[in-house]
Amino acid sequence: MIRENISYHSFFIYGLIVLGSNLVIIHYTKKWAYMLLIIMMGIGSVSMQMHPVSKEQFLAGEQVTLKGIIIDEAETAFNQVLILDQVINVQKDKAVALRSKIKVITNYQEDFHLGETVLIQGKVNPLPKQYNPSDFDYGLYLKSQGIVNEVKLQQVIKRWPYKGVLYKIREKVRMQIEYIFKGQDDGLVSALVLGEDGDLNTDIRALYEQLGIAHVLAISGLHMSIIAAGIWWSLGIMGLNYEMRNGISLIGIWSYSIFVGMSVSIIRASIMLTIMLVVRSLWEEEDLLSSLALAALIILIVNPFQLYQVGFQLSFIALLGIAFYQSVYHFIKHECSCAKSVLKVCRILLPSICIGLFISPVIAYHFYEIPLLSVLLNVLLVPIFGLLLPLIFITLLVSTVMPGISFILAYSILGFLGSIKSIGTFLATLPFTTLIIGRPSGLFLILHYSMLCILGFKLKKIWNKRNYYLVGVGSLIILVGILNTEGFMNITHLYVGQGDCTVVTTPKGKTLLIDSGPEQSGKKVENYLKYKGKRQVDLAIVSHPHEDHIGGLLYLIEEGYNVKAVIWQVPDDLKDEYAFRLKKLCEKQKIPLYKGYRGNEVRIDDVCLQVLWPYKDADYSNANEASLVCVLKYGEFEELFTGDIGFATEKYLENDLDDLEILKVPHHGSSYSSSSKFLEKLSVEYGMISAGVRNLYGHPNRLTLERLKEQQIEIMRTDIQGALFVRTDGKQYTVQSQIQEE
Repeated sequence: MIRENISYHSFFIYGLIVLGSNLVIIHYTKKWAYMLLIIMMGIGSVSMQMHPVSKEQFLAGEQVTLKGIIIDEAETAFNQVLILDQVINVQKDKAVALRSKIKVITNYQEDFHLGETVLIQGKVNPLPKQYNPSDFDYGLYLKSQGIVNEVKLQQVIKRWPYKGVLYKIREKVRMQIEYIFKGQDDGLVSALVLGEDGDLNTDIRALYEQLGIAHVLAISGLHMSIIAAGIWWSLGIMGLNYEMRNGISLIGIWSYSIFVGMSVSIIRASIMLTIMLVVRSLWEEEDLLSSLALAALIILIVNPFQLYQVGFQLSFIALLGIAFYQSVYHFIKHECSCAKSVLKVCRILLPSICIGLFISPVIAYHFYEIPLLSVLLNVLLVPIFGLLLPLIFITLLVSTVMPGISFILAYSILGFLGSIKSIGTFLATLPFTTLIIGRPSGLFLILHYSMLCILGFKLKKIWNKRNYYLVGVGSLIILVGILNTEGFMNITHLYVGQGDCTVVTTPKGKTLLIDSGPEQSGKKVENYLKYKGKRQVDLAIVSHPHEDHIGGLLYLIEEGYNVKAVIWQVPDDLKDEYAFRLKKLCEKQKIPLYKGYRGNEVRIDDVCLQVLWPYKDADYSNANEASLVCVLKYGEFEELFTGDIGFATEKYLENDLDDLEILKVPHHGSSYSSSSKFLEKLSVEYGMISAGVRNLYGHPNRLTLERLKEQQIEIMRTDIQGALFVRTDGKQYTVQSQIQEE
C-alpha cells in the first residue's frame, strides 16, 4: 500500500503547534474559551476521515454506471470535462446515491448542457498522486471541490434534457455577450459575468496570473460585493429601510450564485457576505473578525478539505488584511498628527499594502514566488474592475431595449480591457516583476502572522515601546536565518515522466542540473527550482542530446530562466534537432557551452563533478553509449550519474570505479545496461531509477531489477515513489522519497 507525503500533512504539524500554543495560553491566561478552538480542530480532523470524498472512492480501473446532473462543463485543449452532482451509482442489484460529485472526462464531441441528467458508463481513473513536492496536488484539489473520483467516459446510455428556465437564461446571456462584444473581449466578459472561463484566452490568463491579478477573473468576493452594494444602493434610493435593503441584497446575491452555477468560490463569497449582512441587520454594526470566523466554520463544516484550498486561504487572509488595515488606519488617524492629504494617501495605498503583507506568504507557499507589481496593480485595477462590472451588467440590460447604445458601451469596455492588456504586457517585460523566494517554512509563517497579529492588536503599546519590539523582531529574524542555514548537499531525482532529471543544491546554495527530462516536463523542473527558491541554474549538465534528457533545459532557457553555463558532449557535425536548438539558444542568451571529456573536473563550492566518460576520440555514432558519465563528490559521499550507457560503455568504466554510495541506474533500468559485473564493481547501496509510469518501453526491465537485487542494492524508482531525495553532510547521508511505501 502506498502513502503519499501530500502537502496537508504539514498543516497538521502546524495544527499541533497551534494546539500547544493554546494549551500554554490557557495555562497562563485561565481563559478556557480557547478550548473551543482545540475542540473544533479535533472535530475537523475526524470529519476529514468521515467526509464522503474520503469514504466513497471507487477502485482505479473499475467499470461504473452513473446517473447524475451536469452542474459544470468546460472544454480543454485535449478533452471535455463534466462535473456531475446528485450522482447515483447504478449497480446490478441496487442503486447507491453518492453525496460526492464525480468528474467525467470525455473525448466525445456531444453537446452537453448544464442542468441535464445523464446516464453514463465509464472507467475510473487512478487517483492522482503528487510525484514531486512542487507539483500541484490535484487529488487534494478534487477533494476540496467535493469530487470523489475522475471517470473516463466510455458510453452515454441515456440523456434527460433540462426543463428549467435557468439554462435558457444563461444561454441567452451568453449569446447576448457574443452579439455585443463580437468575440473581441478575449473571453473576459463571459468569465466575469457567467464564471465561464472555457473561452478565456490562454495568454490573457497567463498575463493576469503573472501580474498577480488573476483573482479578478473569478466570480468571488469582488463580484458578489459589487452586486450586493449595487442592490443595497439602489434600494436606498427607493427609500427602503436598513433591514429591507439587507434582506433583498441577500436574495440578490444568492439568486446570482444559483444563476452562475454555485461553484465553491461563489458559495464561499456568498456565505461570507450573508453573515456580514445578517450581523449588520441584527446588531447594526459589524465585527469583521467574528464574521470571518463564523463564515469559515460554516464552510469547513460542509467540506473541511477547503482549508487546504488556496482560494479559501487567500479569501480569508485578505479579509484579515483588511481588518489589519482598519487597525493601522485608526492608529494613524487618532494617534499620529497627520495632515488630511496624508490620510487620503493612506486610505488609497494602505489597504493593498496591508492585504499584500497578509497574502504574500500564502502566494509564496503555493506558487513559490511573489508578484511584486500585484500591490500597485491591485490599487489601480481593482477599482477599475469595480466600475467595469456594473458597466458590463448595465450594457447587457440596455442591449435588450437599446442595442445601439449597448454597442457604444461595449466599445468603451473593450477599450478598458485593451488598455489593461497593453499596460500589463509592458509591465510583464520589466525585470523583477516577480520575486522567486521558494516555499516559506512553517516556522516563518507562524512568526510572520504572529508578528502581524501582535502589531495589529497592540499597535499603540508597541509604538510606545518600539525599541523593545524592534529588538524582538530582529532576534526572531536572526533565529529563522540560523535555523535555515544548512551545511548539506541536497540531491533530488525529480519525476519527469520517461526521462532523467536531477537537481543538486550545494551547501552554499548553488544549483546544478544534471539532465532535465523531456520538454513537456520542463514546467515541472521550473516549478521545483522555484520551490527551492532558486533564481538560476549555475551549471547544467547534458548527458546526451536525446529529448528525454535535454528537453527540460530547452524549455527553461526559452522561458527566460537564468542558466549560467552548460556542459555537454556532442560532436560538432552532429545533425540533431535538439542539439541544434540548444546551440542556438546558448548563442542567443550568451550562455557558455562547454564540452566535457574524461579527466575534466568542475568544482562548485565544496562539491566536485568529475567526468569519467567519454574520451575525446570516443565513437559517437551511438548517442547513448557516448553519454557523459560523471561522479558527484562531496566529502566522502559519491554518486555516479550514467546517462543512457549500456553494457559496452560499462566495460570501459569497470576498472575506473570503486565503491560508491549511490548509482543513478543507466538508461532508466533498460535490460541492456547495469551488468552484474558492473554492479558488483561499484558496490553501491542505492540504485536510483528514473522512469515514467506505465511507459511504453517497459522500463525498468525485470532482468535489470533482478541483477540489482542480486547485488543487494536497494532500488528506488521515480515511477513508484515519485521524487527521490538524498541529503548528505559529506559523511553520512539519508535517502527519502516523495511517496512512501507502507
